[in-house]
Amino acid sequence: GFINLYAPEVNYLSDYYLAALRMIEYNLYPSFIITSSEAHHLRYTNFEYLLSTEYRLWENLIIEIYKTVNEALGRVRGQRMVEHGYPVCGVAQVVYDDGTVILINYNDVDYSSPYGLVKAGSYLVSGGDKS
Repeated sequence: GFINLYAPEVNYLSDYYLAALRMIEYNLYPSFIITSSEAHHLRYTNFEYLLSTEYRLWENLIIEIYKTVNEALGRVRGQRMVEHGYPVCGVAQVVYDDGTVILINYNDVDYSSPYGLVKAGSYLVSGGDKS
């Protein structure tokens, strides 16, 4: 069977967009620790280590990160990852059951692949049943 996998809480990472690229590479969806109230209300509880959790502060980033990740992974939901590798240093390539290829470019320069141009710090989804 299949289960959904989630990345560590994004609100405790320092580079949100790099985290989103890694989620795309490893087929992970974002997660956040969110509260309705300000985090200082957690002081003197077992959760006082949670420093930034108020939904109002994170709402826009939650939407942005989820859209970025889902734009790539929505096409391969429920599929097996059949290949994972690095065609060149700093560029990951992931292939899924239906032939969908996702290229993730961690470099500071664009990468010209057989599937098209992958902008620096971005990704490209190609092929598969929904291309």
